[in-house]
Amino acid sequence: SDDRAASGEQLPRSGPLHATAPGKVFLSADTTLVGDLLNHELLAYTSSTLTTRADLLLELASVARRGYAIEDGDYRAGLRAVPWRSNGAG
Repeated sequence: SDDRAASGEQLPRSGPLHATAPGKVFLSADTTLVGDLLNHELLAYTSSTLTTRADLLLELASVARRGYAIEDGDYRAGLRAVPWRSNGAG
């Protein structure tokens, strides 16, 4: 198990939109950005990275429905993240 977050180790704050949980949250809310992204090859960073248009669109629909994304080794093996969309309430 990767306990880097619990240990205070710096985790990546950016990465490819299709392979990171924050990126999937952004994409689920911005269809223009999705269209732009799908005009390019979706690179595989690990064996878990979504690399097909159909898989990514299905995942983004799930993210939009749930309100959060899950990254489970999509960008870096062993790294897990679950960010969520802000609904504007504060």
